[in-house]
Amino acid sequence: MSNNLKDLHNQIFTEVISKIKDLKTGILYKTIQIILLENGQNIDQEKTQIICHHLGIKPDAYEDEDNMVVSNVRKQFSYSMFGTDIEKDIVQKINSTISSNESERKKMEELKWIVVVACTVVGAYFCIEYLKKQKQKKSVSKKWQVNRKPEDLQYNPPRPPIPALLCLIVPSNIVSNLSNGSSINIDGLSYLIDSAAYFICTTKNDADLKESKLTVTNESISADSNREVYIRVKISDGRNLIDKKITYILKSNLPVGETFIVEKIACLRSLTGLESFNRV
Repeated sequence: MSNNLKDLHNQIFTEVISKIKDLKTGILYKTIQIILLENGQNIDQEKTQIICHHLGIKPDAYEDEDNMVVSNVRKQFSYSMFGTDIEKDIVQKINSTISSNESERKKMEELKWIVVVACTVVGAYFCIEYLKKQKQKKSVSKKWQVNRKPEDLQYNPPRPPIPALLCLIVPSNIVSNLSNGSSINIDGLSYLIDSAAYFICTTKNDADLKESKLTVTNESISADSNREVYIRVKISDGRNLIDKKITYILKSNLPVGETFIVEKIACLRSLTGLESFNRV
């Protein structure tokens, strides 16, 4: 393993360790998110979610789950990359930075492996870009501390929520207990997304336009049928959901703690008008 790559891993480790060392769950996911510069509030996390979904890395994974992923990724690469060279480097790095406490040493070694694997799966380019951004932030922060004036200290209000509508085509037997005005929690909506054959998440105007092209009926929604049903769900803040085309990303970005409202539910007469929906 080249010294340049080891140096890159060590620099990333130094930058992120303070951000991940106290996390109880989702450490590998969070590390990848940080390196990809997708860990801020209201920032699109598409790259993180695509990588983590593909590799089975969960945002709420326990330590043993992360360690299993780390072990599996290490097995996929050559001995020269994850062999004795990097083993010695990690042990030496840990020995030089922490006390002799065995549990702390083991924890730091696991974190270093998490950082190495995170660097590996995102690639050197994004690691270098992350370090470049961190250097720029420190430079700007230092200059700001020297030159700032009282009038520069302004309050930046949070961005207002952007409502969205999630339109799904699902089998009638899983929504027979729902009606217009029904409320759904995050687990229920995630289940509907998993069950959808077609979906789209968009603004109200666009949802109205797409809905106008569908042919719906007034027939009752039966629990004994697999007939296609159109369901339209209101999401109060869908800033990170609008125009997403992957169901996993939709589910990952659902606002936690929100209660979602069914605005419309009806049986479809045919599949006409679904051309502009995303097909699963």
